[in-house]
Amino acid sequence: MMKRKLMVCILLMISAVSLWAQVIGQTVATVNLTKTVGITKRQVDQRFEELREIGSRSGIPADSISRDQVVDALISEILIRQAAERDNISVDQESLESIIEQQKREVEAQLGRTLSQQEFSEIIKQETRYTWTEYRDQLETQLLQQSYITQKKRSLFESINPPTQPEVEALYRENATNFTNPEYVRISHVFVQIANKTESDAEAARNKIDEARKKLQSGEMSFDDLVLKYSEDEKSKFRGGDVGFLTVDNQQIRSVYGRDFVNKVFALDKGEVSGIIESNIGFHIVKITEHQRPKILDLNDPIAPDNPTTVREYLRNRLYQQRQQQVLQQATQEVIEELRAEAEIVRYE
Repeated sequence: MMKRKLMVCILLMISAVSLWAQVIGQTVATVNLTKTVGITKRQVDQRFEELREIGSRSGIPADSISRDQVVDALISEILIRQAAERDNISVDQESLESIIEQQKREVEAQLGRTLSQQEFSEIIKQETRYTWTEYRDQLETQLLQQSYITQKKRSLFESINPPTQPEVEALYRENATNFTNPEYVRISHVFVQIANKTESDAEAARNKIDEARKKLQSGEMSFDDLVLKYSEDEKSKFRGGDVGFLTVDNQQIRSVYGRDFVNKVFALDKGEVSGIIESNIGFHIVKITEHQRPKILDLNDPIAPDNPTTVREYLRNRLYQQRQQQVLQQATQEVIEELRAEAEIVRYE
């Protein structure tokens, strides 16, 4: 019986030593500023593959990212997180939500439609391979790093000089041909839907838009009156049928409405009202409220028909952001060097 107990103890000791060896073997580094945190090989491999995938989509060569760089980045993240906790610096959740909402609006602007939260989450997953929780965690980590660095190196950021007018004008001259607007129109319409309707319903829609056209031609009703009485576009109905700006190179508009609709709309002059134009989704009577030809933009021109920011303002912001980025890199390097000097960092081969 004594021999059996001794054998069990030996086996337990061997198992414990083996398990400890596996854990040590998986740990590539430990970091201790306020407490010891390990970095595992699995974490490094996962971040390494994430960065390679993101880099490949951005045209960055795969061999430009090394595992050593990934380990250094993970060490820096841990140092800043522990330092921020030590110094009572945290992420403002309202700021985090604001950044997420801003990113959602930017995606919606690119797609030309409003997204549900589920749709936005799916797009994030497709583009980044992150789950929604991982995506939020990554943003929160970035925001925490920026908050800590800007607070600790406030004097560097306050010393940034705003761009001068000669600097803005010189940058414009170097890039003038990049600032162009394609041909665009602004339209209002009376719209009657036919998408997903039966043949008889589509015929009724045709009769409805034809009745509206006749009342406009006879002068019985104005265009604005037609919109209120006949249009089925609820979003534009109470603003005179105004849909906004369409650019001639907008492929999504061509896909939704059809090439023939776009070509007929752009053939109209400012102030002109069309006859009945059929699109992929319904019948329209279109009024052109603006029609601009392609042009190279001047410094004081808006950068887009629906964006009041001028080229001058855009370039000034761009130059200032470049300077901010340079200062951020300098501040980050200084902060990391200072925290490394305070911390105990061990890297395993």
